[in-house]
Amino acid sequence: MHMPFLSTMTLKVYTAGPDVFYPDSDLRGKILSETCRGLGAEALYPADAEVLAKIEAMKSRGEECMPSEIAEMIFVEDVKKIIASDVVIANLAAFRGPEADPGTSFEMGMAYG
Repeated sequence: MHMPFLSTMTLKVYTAGPDVFYPDSDLRGKILSETCRGLGAEALYPADAEVLAKIEAMKSRGEECMPSEIAEMIFVEDVKKIIASDVVIANLAAFRGPEADPGTSFEMGMAYG
């Protein structure tokens, strides 16, 4: 389905949700990106995998990173993407309990603010 109102500009869509925690996170991100691209938008998928790849590169150089530093790096990168986005679409499916992922809830609040 093509959305003609999107053809004059490219909306940046931050795709919030617990999808980054699943083993098939890369596939989920690709599907979200392709769906957005099909609608004339650009998906901004949370940076967890990007940051974790940087951490692996650091480890291969013998550098260490504390869990709190990893969390901060993910936070900073995701906040940058939320700020750069025009729209946030959030997966609010129950995750690890009866509620939505708390990180997703934060991302929605940040976007609203």
